[in-house]
Amino acid sequence: MNRDAVFDMGKYNEYAPMLNIVCAQKDVEGTYQVVEQLLESVDSLYGFSKSKLYRHKKFKDTDGSYLQVIKEKLLEGFRNEEDLSFMKGYEPWEKLISK
Repeated sequence: MNRDAVFDMGKYNEYAPMLNIVCAQKDVEGTYQVVEQLLESVDSLYGFSKSKLYRHKKFKDTDGSYLQVIKEKLLEGFRNEEDLSFMKGYEPWEKLISK
């Protein structure tokens, strides 16, 4: 069973550790797939705040506009991150980060 799923941390946090692995391997297709999943699951970042596991904690409500800002910052980072330079020229990647 996936530890992140057990701790109700959301899909984004399930995929995030894989980014380090695929980048270290310079795995173009793997990096593309992980980043695509990260971008698609940004809205799950604060899902834990509604989990029964954390019902004893108080969390600030977040709105969709804040999650959109996070997504835009992620895209900016993916575009400018030197460690991702091996992705340049891969057409699906260029399309993904140009959103």
